[in-house]
Amino acid sequence: LLESLTDELDLQRVDEGTDPLKLRFVQRTAKMRYPDTIRIEILPRDETTSEIAIYSQSQVGYGDAGVNGKRVRRWLARLTDHES
Repeated sequence: LLESLTDELDLQRVDEGTDPLKLRFVQRTAKMRYPDTIRIEILPRDETTSEIAIYSQSQVGYGDAGVNGKRVRRWLARLTDHES
């Protein structure tokens, strides 16, 4: 999972790493350098199936010009490509 995100700019993992199914990152936006929080949770469904939830939200301001939605779609695409 983490290997597919290694070239993301200004990405910092900020969780303690104690729960391998929950990850938390901070990434700064390219233009204004605002910090956004990204949370990933792996949700096991049965012995062979799991789902992933990705939440990305701004820490500053009211709008994000679509940055968080684009990030989630980009990360999902990378994770899907990485698993193939």
